[in-house]
Amino acid sequence: MMRLALSALPMLLVSALALGAEGNAPKPLSASQALDLAKKVFAESDPAKRAALIDRAGASPVDKPEAIARLVVPASYPPQKPGVRHGVSLPLPATLHNAPGTYSIGLPPKYASNQLWPLVIALHGGGSGEGAGKAQYESWSSIPDTGVIFVCPTSLDLDNRFYWRNPKNEEMLRILIRTLQREYPIDTDRIYLTGYSMGGIGTYFLGPRMNEWWAGIAPGAGSWNAIYWPALLNTPAYILHGKRDLRGPQFTDFPNAERAFESLRDLGYRVELRAVDATHSEGWPAGEDKRMVEWLLKSRRDPYVKHLILASPCAQDFQVPNAPARPDRWLAITAIGSAKLPMDALKQGSGGKERTTVDLAMGVLDATWTGPNKVEVKATNVTSFTLRLSPKLVDFKKPLTVLVNGTEAFKGPVTTSLAYLLNDLVERGDPSRWYVNEIAITVPGASPAATASATTAAATAP
Repeated sequence: MMRLALSALPMLLVSALALGAEGNAPKPLSASQALDLAKKVFAESDPAKRAALIDRAGASPVDKPEAIARLVVPASYPPQKPGVRHGVSLPLPATLHNAPGTYSIGLPPKYASNQLWPLVIALHGGGSGEGAGKAQYESWSSIPDTGVIFVCPTSLDLDNRFYWRNPKNEEMLRILIRTLQREYPIDTDRIYLTGYSMGGIGTYFLGPRMNEWWAGIAPGAGSWNAIYWPALLNTPAYILHGKRDLRGPQFTDFPNAERAFESLRDLGYRVELRAVDATHSEGWPAGEDKRMVEWLLKSRRDPYVKHLILASPCAQDFQVPNAPARPDRWLAITAIGSAKLPMDALKQGSGGKERTTVDLAMGVLDATWTGPNKVEVKATNVTSFTLRLSPKLVDFKKPLTVLVNGTEAFKGPVTTSLAYLLNDLVERGDPSRWYVNEIAITVPGASPAATASATTAAATAP
């Protein structure tokens, strides 16, 4: 039913194969050797050379993971002065975009590089080839005064009808976060997503898709088509919308905000609806941006939260092809069945007034660490998934038990892997959320023949 997983990361594959080749496996490294290797890995910028370094880890266990995780944080950051910079270049791979991305960034008045700072990312409005991060920044230029680093990227392919729901933009945001982590002392447990109009639509869509990153989201003057709301279990939401935003049934009418608020409120989640006296074009009254950020800052991400709900897909848009969900912290869906499940939706053309559901090929996991080294999972239309392992969750000196739908899917010892940890830190650069191995679980009774082509990119996101 279960096997130790080889990560989906290409760099880890060589090391993982070495783990099984006992006769040729390198000798395990000592704790001091592992630290020295990690320093070289994080200092190397060439992917091929970095992969070769990680391969030296071989079958080495992890003795001091916290010490290695701290190494991913730069020893120092480039000197920066408080204030704003527009048009900052964001290098992107040619496979993603044919030119660098751009963003505006503002630092708080008392910015210093020797302390951690929250990060607020705001998605601009626009559409039909229009919109820019600079314009969004200038609309909310007082946000850095709340004591945060404020970043407004410009959407890639502005003439694409997917706008912020474009998979290219999703990947761009991951690269943006990873880039900012290397240049600024960002508190990775206090990263927040917001946006206005087209950016509000993007926040509704990317909130659940990227919620392992967010400490909170704030969709502003947006709309949504279908969302699996339970997936926002650990992501507080501040919904800001003008009460007189009533442009027509195909636009971002105020009822969209009301239905979203009701959905999260009825689940018992932390949510607030801030209804202001404004039309869509009037925007938000003065001070509402700071009020929003002050609310968001009351929440921190728990990188090792014990209860996760994950759906694949977790959001659906009438213009954007369905995409499998990304992992959320220690949980990832790798394959789903062919059955269709209902997702909460709004009736098209109702301006957000009328609820409905859409039936999608969708899998859902509800997973909880119910005791020491014990995970209980309810799987609905999921045929396989992975659990990422960390000493924050698992005692590696004791056996791990995984129950799926009441049946024991796995019970036995689990190991740590230096190669896995190094790859995880290289890809995510997150000093507070890291893993030392993963296990792959096949859901008891699931039929592989019925599995739909809906796997997650479980370990490819930065």
